[in-house]
Amino acid sequence: MHHNLKAIPESFKPLWDGKLTHQNRYGDRPFAEGDTVTFHEGNIVAGTFTPTGRTISAEISCITKYALLSGWVGLSLKRIGLTPTADFLEAPHGL
Repeated sequence: MHHNLKAIPESFKPLWDGKLTHQNRYGDRPFAEGDTVTFHEGNIVAGTFTPTGRTISAEISCITKYALLSGWVGLSLKRIGLTPTADFLEAPHGL
């Protein structure tokens, strides 16, 4: 399954720069190991998410709930920067 996720610049830039290989996210989706994700960078202006147009995709390699607040999950990522395919661009879990 593929997930499209919003990301503010402060959390997007370390992924883009290759310095970050994980994300803590609210577990409001059925994340699973092997799923792919595309992070869409954007700014929040007047309470509205405004995309910048930059995206980066990856594969979820591990999911943990260790030492996180209730409802949150830690996503370990691999293959960061993978090229999206038509199959997962039409994913049911959009922005």
